[in-house]
Amino acid sequence: MKKLSIVILLTFMTVFSTFSNNDERVKKEVNNRLRIKIENLLGDYQNILDNTEEKASIKFIINRQGEIIVLSVNTEKENIAKFIKRKLNYKVATIKNVKFLRTYTLPVKFVKE
Repeated sequence: MKKLSIVILLTFMTVFSTFSNNDERVKKEVNNRLRIKIENLLGDYQNILDNTEEKASIKFIINRQGEIIVLSVNTEKENIAKFIKRKLNYKVATIKNVKFLRTYTLPVKFVKE
């Protein structure tokens, strides 16, 4: 009986550790897909840049309808903040396994070519 309880305990520990590692992998995959989706939605930005490089930080959530809701844009240039909000607000992000109503933060770097 003691051996059976040890085997069951080891089985549970293995199963739970497998699921916890899987969650981290899924989280990284979702974040990468979100980054790619936002990069595609931003599209051509060359005409809004004054300098050769601008940085911004976007804080957003995904609502239950799968739409991106921009909460804030942290940047020094007002035209970049308006551009990001116009391009991203209420655009559908159909991404599998995304957590709804979770706050995401994404750093963005615009480079003039």
